[in-house]
Amino acid sequence: MTSGDYLPGSHLAVVEAHGAALLPASTPGEVLAAVRAALGPDEPDGERAAVLLETLTLGTRLSVLPPFAVAVLAPGRVDLLVRGPYRVAVTGARPVQVDGLHVTSWREESAEAPTLVELTGDVEPADGGDRPGLSLTLDRGVAFAGSVRIAPEPSMLDAVRTGQGAGAVVAAVQPDDVRRGEQRRPRSQAGSPAEVTEDEPPR
Repeated sequence: MTSGDYLPGSHLAVVEAHGAALLPASTPGEVLAAVRAALGPDEPDGERAAVLLETLTLGTRLSVLPPFAVAVLAPGRVDLLVRGPYRVAVTGARPVQVDGLHVTSWREESAEAPTLVELTGDVEPADGGDRPGLSLTLDRGVAFAGSVRIAPEPSMLDAVRTGQGAGAVVAAVQPDDVRRGEQRRPRSQAGSPAEVTEDEPPR
């Protein structure tokens, strides 16, 4: 079972069996319920990352799309979705840190063999990443938080140990993908997380 903890704050932290999310406190109840279901123990209708991305973005203009940070655990890897002033830091075989600053849409990235994943809200460019304060346990559920961490169970790393894990991957997010609602898990691609600077309303 995934173990988690959080620091109290003004965002909504979600922890379920297959990952975690950090969302604005203004997130509608139906969206929050859909995020919990997509990260929960039951198999969703499609890949979890794709279902979550559709839940958070479909039918919303980029200019008014709320920020979010999502970490989806899969055998041997974690898939990250980040928009706005949120950051996700991954400790593991290849440490990763990604935020949604200076990007009109969002960033997607995957990293293999994660041992600890932390989602943080209200990140500034000069933020040093310190984590002071009282840490409270959150293995499953929702809480008001400034940051939330999850530690995947060791069995989730078995795919990497047996040579089946995916390497770190990055994908560009194009405005047309948002308009059509075409969501997908990141493709393998070298380089840094792509930035999208266009902002066109849906057609």
